[in-house]
Amino acid sequence: MDAAARDMGIVPGDPAYAFYLGLRRMFADQEVRMDLLTAQLKGAQPKIDPAHIDRLSSRMVEAFAFRINDVINTLRWRAILGSVTAVIGFAVVCVGGGYWWGYQTSQGQFVNVSGTLIRALSMPEAVKWVTLMRLNNIDTAWNNCQWLPQKTGGEACSFPLWISQPPAKPINQGLVPPQ
Repeated sequence: MDAAARDMGIVPGDPAYAFYLGLRRMFADQEVRMDLLTAQLKGAQPKIDPAHIDRLSSRMVEAFAFRINDVINTLRWRAILGSVTAVIGFAVVCVGGGYWWGYQTSQGQFVNVSGTLIRALSMPEAVKWVTLMRLNNIDTAWNNCQWLPQKTGGEACSFPLWISQPPAKPINQGLVPPQ
């Protein structure tokens, strides 16, 4: 403190010298108190022996190991849930994309179905096929099927087909008994 006062030009006879002396006395008392406090703090510090450090470090290792295992388990579950979410998301995208692709593809195929059917059914052969379908029962035809051997392989069947409307059976109205 004396060196600082000299550097600032405070010397005996200077009006600030009296102020400086008062500060010096006040701080001298504080210096003694600081020395006492420092000594008390040094005396109050616990003496740490190596066994104490070993006990503390083993407790810390156990606590960290427990916490690390907890973190690992949490991360493991997050990874599993993330993977499951990704798989489900991928499946949803694939199913949705497949549905959309199939829908878009089929739209082009069925745009002109009614026009195609009308043209097909208006051809002369189609009219004959429609008449055959209307006049015959497919189950009855298959039940009366007679298999025909084929030289080239494959199977063929012979059965009766109505090609015109069968004659109507007369309705007996009960007026005249049949003879």
